[in-house]
Amino acid sequence: MDSYQITMINLSKGQLEEIVQNAVRKAMDDDKFNKVSRTQQTIWLSRAEAAAHLKISLPTLDSLAKKGVLVAYRTGRKVRFNLEELNLL
Repeated sequence: MDSYQITMINLSKGQLEEIVQNAVRKAMDDDKFNKVSRTQQTIWLSRAEAAAHLKISLPTLDSLAKKGVLVAYRTGRKVRFNLEELNLL
């Protein structure tokens, strides 16, 4: 069984904010974070683009999304599909 030791310390709001800000800055300066954020940009396709990419009709695309085979992301009235997810099919 794992055991943990918890030490309680008193910090002011300002001290806690400074600790969190420094941790976030350090994480953002990390090369791994920068490489991922630059190389992995999500490409969103409209319904028509997604259907053309999959070489299927719009009604078939809508049917697959309704069945949950495809994930359709809605922003207001717009429907978008993630290209990377479509490529997994």
